[in-house]
Amino acid sequence: MKALHRLSIAVALVSAVWSGSGDAAPPVGPSDLGPLTLPYTTAFGDTFGDPSGFPVALPPTGPWSSTPFNFADSYTFSFGPPSSVSAFVATINLGDVLGIANFQAAVFPGIPLAAGSHIGSSGTTSGAVAGMGWTTSGSVITLTDPSLAGGQYTLEIRGLVTGTAGGSYSGVLNVSAVPEVSPLVMMIAGLGMVAAVVTGRRRLSNSTCSA
Repeated sequence: MKALHRLSIAVALVSAVWSGSGDAAPPVGPSDLGPLTLPYTTAFGDTFGDPSGFPVALPPTGPWSSTPFNFADSYTFSFGPPSSVSAFVATINLGDVLGIANFQAAVFPGIPLAAGSHIGSSGTTSGAVAGMGWTTSGSVITLTDPSLAGGQYTLEIRGLVTGTAGGSYSGVLNVSAVPEVSPLVMMIAGLGMVAAVVTGRRRLSNSTCSA
């Protein structure tokens, strides 16, 4: 009963947030987001029902080879200029009713899995962007890269749905172009370095003469 009470409270809170968000679009599900127009921000997420019929898979290799999961979701996207990419994703566990264990996320170049939801997929265990590989941090995961080269990437979320009524997760993806240093700024910086070198030489010359 306590778990059901917490569930009703959580549903009420989520409903209140969305009802007060005006024209905000609901989170996108696992999909190909296509070429992004920068800056880009979107909420994303997925919900699962009773997991009793879900096949369970194990990553074939790597440090997570003994970590079972029964869903793997893909969000594929692309952008042109070097960009700052960050993602925040979380799941709320409500005892035996709703829950996701072994909650993990990673960003890969290309499309390691076709866009969409993959229940029981073996997933990918290597080749993730440095610093954005499979990781766990309780029920909350943050991935970030301050300057990622333009190209096609896939954000993958996976885990083991354990709640009798299923489980869910949601998050936010942000992509913004890294500002280029203007030629004027570079020229000023270069003149500053030249001035510093000339000043240093003058000081060295004066100290030599006085000696």
